[in-house]
Amino acid sequence: MTKSLPPHSNLFLSKNGATHVYWDYPFWDTQKKYGNHLRLYIGKVDIGGNFIPNRYYLSLEARGEVDKPPEFVDKAGREKSINEMIFLASQKSAANDVSVKTNIEELYYGGSHLLNEISMSLGVEHDLSQCFPDCYKEILSIAYYNVLQPHSAPDLFWRWAYDHQHPCGTVLTSQSISNLINYQITEQQKQDFFKTQIQRRKENEYLGCDISTVSSYSELIKSVRYGRNKDHEKLPQINLALVVGEVTRIPACYRMLPGNISDVTTLRKIILDMDYFNIEELRFVLDRGFYSADNIKNLLQHNHLFILGARRRVGYIENYIEKAKKILSSNRTSAFNTSAFNYDKELKVYFKSYDMRYTDEHFDNNNHLNIKEHLLKVHVYLNKDRAEDERHKFHAKINDLEIKIKDKARLTDDEESLKNKYFIETQSSKRYSNTIKKNRSAIMAKADDFGYSVLLTNENIPFHDILSNYRQKDVVEKAFDNFKDRLGLKRTEVHSDRALDNKIFISFISLIYISAIDKEMKSHKLYKNMTMDNLLANLDVIKICCSDGENHYFSEVTKKQRELYIALGVNPPT
Repeated sequence: MTKSLPPHSNLFLSKNGATHVYWDYPFWDTQKKYGNHLRLYIGKVDIGGNFIPNRYYLSLEARGEVDKPPEFVDKAGREKSINEMIFLASQKSAANDVSVKTNIEELYYGGSHLLNEISMSLGVEHDLSQCFPDCYKEILSIAYYNVLQPHSAPDLFWRWAYDHQHPCGTVLTSQSISNLINYQITEQQKQDFFKTQIQRRKENEYLGCDISTVSSYSELIKSVRYGRNKDHEKLPQINLALVVGEVTRIPACYRMLPGNISDVTTLRKIILDMDYFNIEELRFVLDRGFYSADNIKNLLQHNHLFILGARRRVGYIENYIEKAKKILSSNRTSAFNTSAFNYDKELKVYFKSYDMRYTDEHFDNNNHLNIKEHLLKVHVYLNKDRAEDERHKFHAKINDLEIKIKDKARLTDDEESLKNKYFIETQSSKRYSNTIKKNRSAIMAKADDFGYSVLLTNENIPFHDILSNYRQKDVVEKAFDNFKDRLGLKRTEVHSDRALDNKIFISFISLIYISAIDKEMKSHKLYKNMTMDNLLANLDVIKICCSDGENHYFSEVTKKQRELYIALGVNPPT
């Protein structure tokens, strides 16, 4: 099907010699401050000079939209760039039209009002404005978008910003967001922001630290390395170390590290960063993945307080567990069960605490050997309910393995390891035949260890507070869940170190808001009736009427919306 060339069309010759036909839309880019062009492909020209339209042009023709001005062309799925152009053009025309006296509009505001109040209470907006004076409003707007539209693509920010009130106040194009991520956010600015945020949360608060992985398939990012994530998958990835306040549950800072780095190395880097932030004393709550002699020395040398989950297979830790068993295990005590005096009803654990002298030997900068002795506390806990659950699971695993061995089924590497440890192969009376039976002494010794855990600390506070603070470390894990799942960071979609780090930084700002909302929702048990998405959607429908940049009035705020604002510690808009 051939036609004459449509009006306003332009011809472009490609490298292979084909002639393509485009509509060319010139417009003024207010972000870059120069003229730009938007081209829309509508077909090609054959050898005889006849126009051959594509399906898009034919669909416009069927709807009678071919002769309409370009700014009214409506094409599902391809309208984004056209609408961006229209918005930029309308901004310019409104600014230059002296006859325009007022510009009245209604914008969605309820969600932004909540985030504005959180920004004020946590000092996020103030700290960003001090550290990023030229682009803090853009960072806040993108962070708001991440929170209020968590599963939407970054390219659709303009659509959300068009009818929502947000800090930036204008629509950011995809190119503007890309420029922000690649060029406008510097490492020094991020470090200054972390410093101010840590200062706000360092007093009277434990800082929980943990690492998690973010997968990326880009070969251009230097930090990407092959490693195993928490699901034991070997993937190209980076590591993220996140430091979170365990009272406020608000993240304070993060570090991006190569994907094959260990928890031990991670902590060393974080400790050095804390020195950069001029924090003389911090409280760390760390799981067993961080346990090592070097980490203990580093924490002590830098005068940081810590609660550290201890590895049970370390010699001196095993000795303390064996000492505690004589008191805490009822089947190993006399008729007068002394473990009853070492039981905490609230925490539902038996406990025993010991003092331990820990000697730190290291060379200073002048190569002089310094020897310092520290007093540490070793807290041994026994949770008999957990011990019984672990015992049942272990015995079930051994019984299942015994069946597979008798059926001569193929075993995995882990099953082979269990077989060698908990089964004995004996010579049968029949020639060339062996029998396999359970190693009961090894099985009983393993079962006897269930339910025990050990915490090592340099704080002289009651065991009850030590265990309570350690159990709060799941705050970091929950923060990581929000960081990756809600903010879409399970797989990164950028291809440079700078872009990746800055995208994570803006997501980190979003995480501050999510964490603050999550804390209040949990404390007021709001999750029983709604999800976080439901709550934000319920509030976001509130509108604000504006004219000439000034706010005039809000739409009606329902009783339920007022109750939600109050539960979140925020005054409803009035």
